[in-house]
Amino acid sequence: DVDGHPVAMVPGTADAQAVANTYPRRSADNKSWEAYTSTQVLKDLGAFFGTRAQAVAAKIPDEQDWLRTFGYAEPCDGGGALYKRAASEPAHERKFPSADGAWWELVPENDGINLLQLGCPLVSAVTAEPIYDATTAIVAAMAFNGILNVPRGQFQVNPFENTNSTKIRGAGSEHTTFLIQPTSNAPSVWGLSSDMEFCGYTVKIDPAVIGEHDGLYSTGLTIGRYFYAPAYDPIRRVKVDDVKVVRTGAVENLVNSFTIIGDVAGVTATNCEAVGGLGGMVMHWGVDQIGTYGDAITTRTFHPNDITVENFKVSDTVQGWAVFISACY
Repeated sequence: DVDGHPVAMVPGTADAQAVANTYPRRSADNKSWEAYTSTQVLKDLGAFFGTRAQAVAAKIPDEQDWLRTFGYAEPCDGGGALYKRAASEPAHERKFPSADGAWWELVPENDGINLLQLGCPLVSAVTAEPIYDATTAIVAAMAFNGILNVPRGQFQVNPFENTNSTKIRGAGSEHTTFLIQPTSNAPSVWGLSSDMEFCGYTVKIDPAVIGEHDGLYSTGLTIGRYFYAPAYDPIRRVKVDDVKVVRTGAVENLVNSFTIIGDVAGVTATNCEAVGGLGGMVMHWGVDQIGTYGDAITTRTFHPNDITVENFKVSDTVQGWAVFISACY
């Protein structure tokens, strides 16, 4: 009632008849019971599915605006997510169509998404930390401007770029690992935007591959670029914490683990570690580029500045140095 006390429905009364075959609720003025249709219940409660595939196969009432899954490939596999109805197909990959043709897009919770929500098939559960194939998921994740949570496990990925200020947060370098097969023309992880975060994970690289600039390519993490176009966006405010790069492979193919290069400022790197490779961290200037890659350069140069490095550990490197600095402010 108006005082908050429960009101009983008396059998045989109009109130009781109104809710006999539906769902009861109190009226807005709290003076009577009124019918609550199943469609209204669905709209308020949403829909629940064990897996994403079950949601894809479902026909969902038009009145329903959201749904939740309890897993991606299997219930309770860590890939459950909240989705909302989209007016049209979203431009990103964090989406799916249901059987009735409606589009649903992933809703970040606590300002972030989980890499497992984007589909990471289990490769092996025999190891201490399970191994997942995240080659497709990491591409979709890097289009997200927000927090990317990466749980415990080992994730097979190809080299990837952070161009959307994504904040990568693993479960700690002892628990989250990216297994990367590097290429000769890109870093394993390449930071190319401002306001990025790289935190709480290990990068294992095998084998290392030297590219055209051995301080930039095949690294575990590179922030910035060596060659610059006439118009470009400088990189500012980057956080790196508890990132570990582990290298194996032939000595002749070893290169650096971390590189900060070109017009980059406001980087804080704490509690990071380099194991193996040529050396630990390189800070290097960048240059202008004319025409195609490797053509003549002009007089403009670009220099890292305002870089803070604390508690950086290096072991088993070929040259033994921790930080190599070339023309930085």
